[in-house]
Amino acid sequence: PGNQYYQLRNAATGQYMTYTSGNFKTISRTNPTGNENFHVMRGRVNVGSGGDRGYWIIHPTTNWTPPCLQANANGATAGATFNIANAATAQRWLILTQDQATSLTTELLTKMRAATLEKYDQVKSLADVPHTEDVNGVDETFSNALTDLYQRISAATSPIELQSIADELNQAAFDFLANVTPSDMEHPFELTYMLQNPNMDATDGWSDNPTISYSCAEYYEKTFDFNQTVKNLPAGTYQLRVLAFQRPGKPAECTGAAVTAYLYAGIKSKKLAHITSDAQNHQLGGNESYVNGMYFPNNMQAASIYFGRGLYENRVTTSVATDGGQLKVGLRCSSMPGYYWCIFDSFALCYYGSVSPEEVDGIATPTLVRNATMSHGIYSLDGRKLRDTSDDPGTLPAGIYIIDGQKYVKP
Repeated sequence: PGNQYYQLRNAATGQYMTYTSGNFKTISRTNPTGNENFHVMRGRVNVGSGGDRGYWIIHPTTNWTPPCLQANANGATAGATFNIANAATAQRWLILTQDQATSLTTELLTKMRAATLEKYDQVKSLADVPHTEDVNGVDETFSNALTDLYQRISAATSPIELQSIADELNQAAFDFLANVTPSDMEHPFELTYMLQNPNMDATDGWSDNPTISYSCAEYYEKTFDFNQTVKNLPAGTYQLRVLAFQRPGKPAECTGAAVTAYLYAGIKSKKLAHITSDAQNHQLGGNESYVNGMYFPNNMQAASIYFGRGLYENRVTTSVATDGGQLKVGLRCSSMPGYYWCIFDSFALCYYGSVSPEEVDGIATPTLVRNATMSHGIYSLDGRKLRDTSDDPGTLPAGIYIIDGQKYVKP
């Protein structure tokens, strides 16, 4: 266009997109004004396999930080300061034909239905945990709610409807957990599904971006506070677990040095395992250090192998005081001098209901089967051998396994 501006109008409603008071919105106009003028700037990298790059939609200003349209969580939009970086994906928009939009909606519906069914299975599994009812009829109410929601998942015709069902699944889980208590303290309710990316295959949902490799995350000579907040939790006792260690200094000099990194949940924290705490008298794999007759990891591959054996497990127990509360969980370290190395994987969140934190901390930690034979074949995380051979892991059910001594995540 002659003035290098575009105006965007909704073909169904006739309303124009406008920018006013720091926000992008729609407005009825007979004659568009300057508030309805936008620059459209194409991105430099493809959004997906289709070759589309997406566009920044920018309200023109006389400075280098103009406002642009940004996508926020749960379908919301907002005005944000223009960020020219390729990583600013929330600021780039695809412009689709009606046929393309219909195809995209169909694809999104399929993916969301699969994700909602996965959430259904996770919530449904809570009923299988040995427990007692604190309020009579809770099990029946939970079962009836799940039956109704499952039928609605199959019948849903829009992504918005599936999102509503997912929210109702979360509420059904909350109502159930708030009125039951696990009867076997070695088998609490596992709420790991409420954590985003607990297995460190990505960092979406977490507050920072450590180095990711071999399905582990690491910080080297760098302080950090790596966390996320879990919301809408029932009151009660929780335990956060993670496979992690810190090496406080050079391998040959770290044995007597103090750990400076912590696992935390709410106001409770606990020092991470020292790298020598689960050292082995034989090699497990990867690049390992050998100090005082013992082996321990010296790179991310080796750490992933040790984690695959269940080594370096850390736990911290805390509580949420009121129903609907939240819990900030993560790892932090304010001192990481030269050669200090922290690596971690496989967060887990467990719920013990009304059992006190002191009682939970008094439970003996089960001993994981750890022996040289686990380097061959397929094992569960608790050390049970499932197959003699590691061939064709694609036939395994979804879950986490140890295959030939290394962690394997089957989606």
